[in-house]
Amino acid sequence: YSIGGFLSMILKLTDHKNYFSDSKVCMFCGGATFNRFSPVSKFILDSEANVALYSFLVEHIDRIMRKDKLLDHYINGDHTEGKVLYSMLDYHKMRDFRESLLKKYEDQFYAVTLKKDTVIPTVEVINTLKGANRDISIKVDELDFDREYTHENPFPSAGSSGKQSDHDLDIVFKKISDFYNKA
Repeated sequence: YSIGGFLSMILKLTDHKNYFSDSKVCMFCGGATFNRFSPVSKFILDSEANVALYSFLVEHIDRIMRKDKLLDHYINGDHTEGKVLYSMLDYHKMRDFRESLLKKYEDQFYAVTLKKDTVIPTVEVINTLKGANRDISIKVDELDFDREYTHENPFPSAGSSGKQSDHDLDIVFKKISDFYNKA
């Protein structure tokens, strides 16, 4: 879910020592590169923290690596983990590398997004997972519940939407179960 999907993608694409070679990754409200998130929310990051994190990881990471030889070694050296992380920070950086890995594992990824999600929008998940040329066959299902919801609270239990949330949760988990049970 959310940033957990981002981290899961990095683990899967890195596949250190083939630990995850037979693993599938399903993301709910996740699957975009870091610079395509909009995490400013009282429940996620305040605007100052978001600016600082974005500034470090996206705008200044190359300059920082020129000064920090150890960081540069792990990102630009012969370390798949660093390359995968770097490719997931900015949609435009190492796009061919990232997309070749996504294509390699396309049958092992699946994403469920929400139409009204403003933190990790469906279009950005599609841009990342299906690639710039839309030639990666990762399935992305966009849902739109017939009630109010947010990225931070997709299944509110309070008020009149409680029963509808339970129903919607069942739909999401049915899709996820079908993906994991598919041979």
